[in-house]
Amino acid sequence: MNSRERTKELVKRQGRDWALPSHLAGMQGGEVVRSLRAECYPDRLILPSSNTGPLEIFGLATENIDSATLRLATSLRDRIDRWGPALPGARWKPRLEVLVHPGGEVRFNQLQTLMTGSGIDVVGRSAR
Repeated sequence: MNSRERTKELVKRQGRDWALPSHLAGMQGGEVVRSLRAECYPDRLILPSSNTGPLEIFGLATENIDSATLRLATSLRDRIDRWGPALPGARWKPRLEVLVHPGGEVRFNQLQTLMTGSGIDVVGRSAR
């Protein structure tokens, strides 16, 4: 399966580090923290455009948070896969930094819970 075909498959909540690219999942070594940014609103999650991916919006009004989180995790996996290697003897430790907009606190808490065990730390800060 080539990289393009794999990126079309949604991640599955199975095993440890389930949202990481397969070459990073379970990898040992020192951790190099690298952040990804997102925004959380009551009705949507947003991944801003970056050098590793386009702007992506995950609507929460038309689909449930579980499905939206799996699509978000898949996009995160694909972006992380484009990072290349970390330092010699080290591995990437992705962190999703979420700007939580007013009214989005419940959705953020759901996101944080649903990303448990994904291999991606989810931290939030208020947009207020």
